[in-house]
Amino acid sequence: HSGFLTTAVHMGEPTKGYAGTDHPVQKRLINILQEMGEVELGNAPRGCDGCGIPVIAMPLDAMALGFAKIASPDDLSPMRREAAKKTGAIQTNPLMVAGHRRLDSLVIEAAEGGSKGPALVKAGAEGVYGAMLPGLGLGVALKIDDGTTRASEVAMAAILDVLGVFDAPLRKNLHAVIEPTVFNAAGDNVGVVRASSTLSENGS
Repeated sequence: HSGFLTTAVHMGEPTKGYAGTDHPVQKRLINILQEMGEVELGNAPRGCDGCGIPVIAMPLDAMALGFAKIASPDDLSPMRREAAKKTGAIQTNPLMVAGHRRLDSLVIEAAEGGSKGPALVKAGAEGVYGAMLPGLGLGVALKIDDGTTRASEVAMAAILDVLGVFDAPLRKNLHAVIEPTVFNAAGDNVGVVRASSTLSENGS
């Protein structure tokens, strides 16, 4: 929201209604998403997420491509390239991304010192997760069909592990989020959530 409002003020646009689909801020955002994802979104289904902003039904491959371009921005226009390089605040302030004991913040903080470079991850609504991996020049996007956060976190952690983002020390430090323990109402350990062997072994 602060980003939307900041751009509206910078462009001399009204701040009232900034989250509406017809506001210049949101129209500009659609154009950026189309450019970065190389996809037409003019007729894409739209809704409103829990934060009160428009959401667009963007294909996962287009979303991943957009993240990849931010991770490796050399081929972007000069303006986009400069903007894509401004991810330092995410790396230096991981708690501002999600908070304590949240996968996003834990991974960003831990991967900073890893051999594959930073991993900039962010959860979305309804089981969506995205990642930018500057050290590998890759983008990742996933969606869990039933919209659960627990499954999307484990899936994203497994993908990052397969890609080599987690070396042995990182994997040990992040074991609690890579394979979270399930406790019942009495506090008993009743199981563990882990990625399927197909994903964790083959990366497919």
